Amino acid sequence: MDIVIILGAPGSGKGTQSAMIMQDYDLKPLVVGNILREAIANETEVGLFAKSYMDKGDLVPDEVIIGLIGEALISGEFSGGRGVLLDGFPRNTVQATAFDAMLHTKLSTSLSCIIALDTPEELLMERMVGRLYCTECGATYHTTYKKPKQGNTCDLDGSNLIQRDDDKLEVITKRLEVYKQQTMVLTSYYSSVPCYRNIPATGTPEEVYKSIRQALDSCLS
Repeated sequence: MDIVIILGAPGSGKGTQSAMIMQDYDLKPLVVGNILREAIANETEVGLFAKSYMDKGDLVPDEVIIGLIGEALISGEFSGGRGVLLDGFPRNTVQATAFDAMLHTKLSTSLSCIIALDTPEELLMERMVGRLYCTECGATYHTTYKKPKQGNTCDLDGSNLIQRDDDKLEVITKRLEVYKQQTMVLTSYYSSVPCYRNIPATGTPEEVYKSIRQALDSCLS
């Protein structure tokens, strides 16, 4: 099983790139929130333990999250494809260290590839602040890269376009600060791993994906 991690700040294009990676390389998304909800619904031992924290309004400890991921990987839930893609996990070096140890002890394997999207902060800000969304159909636009044809209305249905609250400058600034404090350190943590690949993410999505494909092809079996 191939296990791929994609890292990148908000606005780096992880979602766009992840969708293309999963389609072309037959990888399934490993989403921690989904695994957590499923384990609780199935009343697994780890799921019930996690629920005991959530019922009290507490954060689920990192070791419990790691246990859930290990449980899902061992159960065969992700069989039938080439492997899994993790986007949004790990979020810090504590999780990364525990995840590495779990892969080694429970699955006798290691990470297949780590893709780190490298995007200048000013470009991240520009991408996010300029995003617009249709209030009806959800179509996306951008004040610089994908302008609507007429004013502030959707090309598809004529509905108003809005800027979401989490794309406003003050919120974006805070999101990027949290990323730099908690998650950006993972690039240093993984930088010495042979399967780590730093990908400049300043071009078009197609240009960035071309570099990602080269990185994946060099790492995956």
